[in-house]
Amino acid sequence: MEPIEWNGIMGRKYETRIVKLTDQELRRQLTELEMTYNMTSADFLQRYNRGELGDDQMFIRWSGLLRTASKAGLPKPIHA
Repeated sequence: MEPIEWNGIMGRKYETRIVKLTDQELRRQLTELEMTYNMTSADFLQRYNRGELGDDQMFIRWSGLLRTASKAGLPKPIHA
């Protein structure tokens, strides 16, 4: 990929993928992550923000789903 300049900062251009989720699908994915990792989203977020969980791709995704849910004004997942 070619370096690009954006606001005076050199970087690389990356493609991003925008995925649209329904409220129901967002909740389903959060619940699935909670069950897979045997922790609530609230516990996950505390541990993730403290750096206890590392930067596993699935944890990054989980964090992003929680930000999306928060921005959408959705209530916290049932298991939180």
